[in-house]
Amino acid sequence: MNLAGWFVDTVTVASQSSIDGYGARSYGQQSTIKARVEGGTRLIRGTQGEERVSTKWFTTDQVVTNSQSFWLPGDSTGSEGRQPIRVLNATTRDTKTTLYVVYFE
Repeated sequence: MNLAGWFVDTVTVASQSSIDGYGARSYGQQSTIKARVEGGTRLIRGTQGEERVSTKWFTTDQVVTNSQSFWLPGDSTGSEGRQPIRVLNATTRDTKTTLYVVYFE
């Protein structure tokens, strides 16, 4: 299944590199991934089981995690990135591709 034409947006991502004694996170170098960014309203169960409302999310075939920071198109990469509510993954019907959906408030 070729999804390259479906991923029309560019999302900037940085992986967490450390947490200091006060709980502040530090992130490594930023990189970009192709994704499909969407908006609306969805009720999402957070990582602790709480219900949260998501108004933005993106789908990608690149591996992403809850510990990363993200900048959607239009976000200033000089600012703090967005922290996801939840990252979910699913395999396509042909079982050849895993898609990741990242939800934000």
